[in-house]
Amino acid sequence: MHIHRAQRDGARPERRHGSARGGSISTGAGVRGLVGPGVSGELVANGVSKGAGLARVVAHLGADVADTIAVGDSANDLPMLAAAGTSIAMGNGTPEAKAAASWVTSRIDEDGLARAFAHAALI
Repeated sequence: MHIHRAQRDGARPERRHGSARGGSISTGAGVRGLVGPGVSGELVANGVSKGAGLARVVAHLGADVADTIAVGDSANDLPMLAAAGTSIAMGNGTPEAKAAASWVTSRIDEDGLARAFAHAALI
């Protein structure tokens, strides 16, 4: 996991949240790490999220967040799933993503995205 490299380089994580399936790490340097299941992970600037991005786009367009649809599968998608009017988790997503969504589609390799789009009346 990325924690070990950060510790070797002298940046000690201040706190870690989540489960064995994923979570977040704050380095105290204005960056947080999102740790996925296995060996995946991401670095994200504090205050930046897909949910914040969704809110900015909605405000810029003068739209209503209730009219938005989000599809996600992991920790980096949780703020977006919480912010969207309709939230759909992939069947292969994390338990946290599935719990945050208003509907769960099938796995990505079982046409989950197409089914999500059909459920949301996009196709």
